[in-house]
Amino acid sequence: MTGPGTGARLRRTPRQQRSRAMVERILDAGERVLISHGFDGASTNRIAAAAGISR
Repeated sequence: MTGPGTGARLRRTPRQQRSRAMVERILDAGERVLISHGFDGASTNRIAAAAGISR
């Protein structure tokens, strides 16, 4: 069984500062898109555009 507190990790933690910064940009953009467009209006295209990266 996996879930909170079980030690299961959904993704690896990036090692390089540049990679960590990119992950933060994507997560922040995802949050903004979800807030402004809702779950049904969120898409990888919108999140990438909000993060300023290519899909």
